[in-house]
Amino acid sequence: MESVLAAQSDSLLSNLDFKISGSSSNYVISREESTYFPSNGMVSPNTIKEIRFQLASSNSMLDLSSAWIQMKVTNTDPTAGNLLRPVTCGCQNLFRRAIVKLSGVEVERIEDYSRCHSFLEKAALSPIKLEEISQLGWGRASGSFENGTAVANTIAGNGGSMNVLFSPSALGMISSNHKWIPGMALSSGGLILSLELDDATNSFLTTANSSTSYTITDIRLLMNTYILDGVLQEAMSSHLLSGKPLVLGPFKSLSSTTVGVGGSDRADITIARSFTRACTLIATLTGPTDSTRAQTKKISNDFYIPTASALADDGIQWRLTIGDKNWGANPYDTMKQLWYRLISGLGTLYSAAHSSSIDQLSFFNTNAAGNAEAANPSFAAIFDLEKVGGSIGSGHSTASGSLAVVQFKGMGSSTADYPTRLHTIIQHDVLCEILDGSCNVLT
Repeated sequence: MESVLAAQSDSLLSNLDFKISGSSSNYVISREESTYFPSNGMVSPNTIKEIRFQLASSNSMLDLSSAWIQMKVTNTDPTAGNLLRPVTCGCQNLFRRAIVKLSGVEVERIEDYSRCHSFLEKAALSPIKLEEISQLGWGRASGSFENGTAVANTIAGNGGSMNVLFSPSALGMISSNHKWIPGMALSSGGLILSLELDDATNSFLTTANSSTSYTITDIRLLMNTYILDGVLQEAMSSHLLSGKPLVLGPFKSLSSTTVGVGGSDRADITIARSFTRACTLIATLTGPTDSTRAQTKKISNDFYIPTASALADDGIQWRLTIGDKNWGANPYDTMKQLWYRLISGLGTLYSAAHSSSIDQLSFFNTNAAGNAEAANPSFAAIFDLEKVGGSIGSGHSTASGSLAVVQFKGMGSSTADYPTRLHTIIQHDVLCEILDGSCNVLT
């Protein structure tokens, strides 16, 4: 051992290094807290549904990760006692679709946006962090994020209103693209962020004394932009003019699909999607559609699983097949294994710093006495498709046309508790090459 240790080279301990550590960024001349306004000053689910921002700047770098949308939501029901009751404590419940375009080219599109955002937020953030973020949106009036019972603040009818902020963070261009976007390289179309409103009956509860009439006004997007010094900006321009691209990514985008499963305890669902690198597939269920349940369970908060009494471990099976490869080699056939796959796929299994807001009671839906989670289950089957977690480009390729088949069975024991729809999210890598006045999107 002495000889091995003696062969090691010494380096100066950081405690003895009195140089200033870290890198400086004097090439950034200024940071501006910029404000952008949409093409429509007022939107509602019954008139103009699209909130569309065109973010253009000929001399700035755009930091889309800092984008937050501020808006004023007004309850237009003439009866003061008819309240707007948001389905979620954040404002994702408002939106069914989100789109990002660069230089007129669609870079990202997420369907069923509210559901994707709600699940990923609940899965990735702790209850304390959800509480903090919710205060920017509708806020929590009662219940708890720890057991899935959080209830949003309401807005009174007859002109009651609330100012809220929202970040469409399920978009990979916002959450996982950490590079600034060069405004000078975009065509006249610039960067377009578009959000489409969902039907009001999907966004708000439809219980007694509830409103589904509202407008959104005073809309603006708040975002940091940066001015670079002339030397660096000129170097970027020369790089682009020579025909070379500036590459964004790879960042994680989402492909969302919803399929009816016919009110059965089992289904084989085929998903035709072509991606060079698919990283994760998340499968969730929606529950029975009886009239009472439909008043409170909407697309953004219904992550259904039958109660534990309706499930038997020896009958449960989940499997994903892509081409000739299976996840797993044997089906995921117990709730404990599915729970392990969830917390392992989320990266929280051995993490001391991160935790999820999905707990085991809401996942297993034990329906025990006093268990509030039984009314608010949060089930998902997660399939990790990456060969090496955290490594760039290690996802599974479906570019050759291989079909993904999600199979499950044993999810319920009677028609009263069978699921009705299967919703899948495929998280995949995207590269975006920005050229002079155009861009290429590689998925």
